[in-house]
Amino acid sequence: MLFCLVLCTVFSVRLQAATLTVQATLDTAVVSPDNGVALTIQRVFATADERKLPLRITALVGDTVAIELTNQLDRSVVYATGQGIHDIAPGESAEFRITSTMPTIELLQPQETTPLSRYVAGVASIVFTHGGTSTVAWQVREFESELHDGGSVESIDPNAYNPDYFTINGLTKSQLPTDAASLVTGHVHDTIYIAIVNTGLSMHSMHFHGYHAQCVAASDAAVVGWDKDTWPVQSSGWVLLRLVPDKPGMYPVHDHNLIAVTGGGKYPNGMFTLMEIQP
Repeated sequence: MLFCLVLCTVFSVRLQAATLTVQATLDTAVVSPDNGVALTIQRVFATADERKLPLRITALVGDTVAIELTNQLDRSVVYATGQGIHDIAPGESAEFRITSTMPTIELLQPQETTPLSRYVAGVASIVFTHGGTSTVAWQVREFESELHDGGSVESIDPNAYNPDYFTINGLTKSQLPTDAASLVTGHVHDTIYIAIVNTGLSMHSMHFHGYHAQCVAASDAAVVGWDKDTWPVQSSGWVLLRLVPDKPGMYPVHDHNLIAVTGGGKYPNGMFTLMEIQP
């Protein structure tokens, strides 16, 4: 009887969906992928985040995420998710409520999808999973430093695009260890979800050493269920992976596009990080 009571109590708690309230800001931010390099972009970030790193939210399936987004730019913007759209004037705020009944990644992003808007705009990732041990969310993207010579980017020609800096969550190889939320850590047999969203203009193909990961959801439904160690993600695309480590160790993760593991001509740099799995 005691076993049944405990089991039923735990089960009932898990059925209670939560509402997560997040205060977020849309404003300019400076990406500094190398000493002396300053790239000004727009970014959606948690209002309390002094570093202004891209906003990434993790939630359980069935939860509701309520994001109050304040526009600190000097012009109106139209931001949307798959579940709502708002025109936000300068200095004004709007609330976006996002939920899901299955594992997925929802994006809060501009309604406009031109190459320029995709390059400069801030995107927030909202990751829904069944829980597991932990969830790590990456926004991968590249920059062309010459576009930022005059400060803000005013135009972009995709046919002449030549990026020279490559980041995960706005950080490069030497900077990633400073952001615990960007690191994959755990133990053998843990269930670790890894959400990869490509907010750049180029395709990025993330390669895992040591382990395979299974895709549980993706913007390209054809890859769901695949289990492998390399995951190409198209521009504006995303994949949600489930990794269950079978052995301990420290293994690299990097973009298989070799130019993306450089930065300003330096190697190794760019999209290069480590997974650390304990016994």
